[in-house]
Amino acid sequence: MARLLMHYLQGSAWMSGRGLASAPRSVFVEPRGTITQGYRTCIALNSHYDYDEVRSEFQTLKPAEHFNFAKDIVGSWAKKKPGHPALHFTNGHDSIMMTYHDLYQQAQALATALIDQGPPRCALVILPKVPEWWIINVAGSWCGTMISPGTTLLTLSDIAYRLSKCGADCIICDADMATALDSVTCSLPLRIAVTRNNQEIRHNWVSYHHLLESVKGKPVKPCIVSRGDDIAQLFFTSGTTGMPKIVPHTQSSYGLGLLTAARYWLDLKEDDLIWNISDTGWAKAAWSSLYAPFMCGATGFIHQMSRFDPEETLRSLCEYPVTVLCAPPTAYRAMIQFNLSQYRFQSLRHCVSAGEPLNPEAIEIWTRNTGLHIYEGYGQSETTLLSGMFKGYLFSEERTDEAFVGDYYLTGDKAYYDDDGYFWFIGRADDVILSGGYRIGPFEVESSLLEHPAVTESAVVSSPDSQRGEVVKAFIVLASDYENHDPKSLVAVLQEHVKKSSAPYKYPRKIEFVKSLPKTVSGKIRRVELRDQEWGRK
Repeated sequence: MARLLMHYLQGSAWMSGRGLASAPRSVFVEPRGTITQGYRTCIALNSHYDYDEVRSEFQTLKPAEHFNFAKDIVGSWAKKKPGHPALHFTNGHDSIMMTYHDLYQQAQALATALIDQGPPRCALVILPKVPEWWIINVAGSWCGTMISPGTTLLTLSDIAYRLSKCGADCIICDADMATALDSVTCSLPLRIAVTRNNQEIRHNWVSYHHLLESVKGKPVKPCIVSRGDDIAQLFFTSGTTGMPKIVPHTQSSYGLGLLTAARYWLDLKEDDLIWNISDTGWAKAAWSSLYAPFMCGATGFIHQMSRFDPEETLRSLCEYPVTVLCAPPTAYRAMIQFNLSQYRFQSLRHCVSAGEPLNPEAIEIWTRNTGLHIYEGYGQSETTLLSGMFKGYLFSEERTDEAFVGDYYLTGDKAYYDDDGYFWFIGRADDVILSGGYRIGPFEVESSLLEHPAVTESAVVSSPDSQRGEVVKAFIVLASDYENHDPKSLVAVLQEHVKKSSAPYKYPRKIEFVKSLPKTVSGKIRRVELRDQEWGRK
């Protein structure tokens, strides 16, 4: 019994017809429901490694039946290198460090306090980039509480939906959010507020810091004896095509499954300082801010800016000894709008991107000005970066059945396999446009449009057409210098540009200029919303 594992692509190999000669060739299969095998998929994909050599020498990881991320990973580093920093926090001015010993000790204390009360089955955790988020995740592993992270951008209705679907019996948030959430969380047995500067908390809420105080001087409660396939995390998919689904991950699927990504995609070592630009509510934060760095004994860099600031990011890369940068395409696109040649990064040596395809023009500009290539990773909340390790959607047998054909997992993405054994990403299956007998992936058209200086952002969808059935339509956010240009003339210029830079049949026959594009809370473009708008669907 086997399922399709995610392919892992390097550089501009995301794109149909455009790739690097050294792009990896990797699609693998593993038993359905197996989360502790299949790590032979680890392929070294940056210039520091020889692909064929690493692949030939790699050994499949087969951990023991019982595994606990907090005890077996974080605990190991706390004993081996207690004074080594696990986390480096900054607000842009002041910095604080948290060692592996301190992290482990505080997580054990919190877990002990939770066990004293009867550990929650599942905690919805909605916190900004504060130390407590990391402590809570490690503590949850220790005491067996499933953690379901959520972004602080969630609305009351979003939170109510998540609570009802995942069956959480606990919520952890900051004191300000606790006030706003009081009405939708009143039925929960345990509500924990993380306070700052002696903030007051509402009635029937428990102070996070009081919990820790309550176990001072008490012996640490022993770690649960967890199996590798015990659920540890519940993620809600970003919902680009419908309501979010619950993706469970186990002690091993993230706790060990991301080891190959940590070593060969992120290229992490013990002396690395990795900055993963991701909200704590996303699975990507679990990947590259929690599991991956801790598995390698590296240090996570956390800038506590309230929202992404490209100029501050570039300044920080010059000021702090960040060695590895993991950022979404939107962040790179924003940073290349600045004069990169004036920035001298202190220690940066390795850059990666994930979440959605990054157009090759952005990669080329970044590389030309920094000397650093951007290595793209392909993955999903369901699968981790490399392999299909999830066991199915929680509480949704119908959606799980829809995601599998026999023993194979369907990613919902379109790609093709070339004669050299490489896989090329086209786009989401429901985003592919069928026009005049041609299959057109939106990303290749968007990428072509982004080559033109008039285009800041673009989204391409199908639009109804009486002759062709459907045609390519582009929604475009213009660069400020082009906002006052004649729209009709600009449409013709952009259409001609796509015809010359891509296949002529791919050019957008319809173009609409917009101020912004609809996006998910994680920043992914909601093409489904634009497509439904075109086709008159609600």
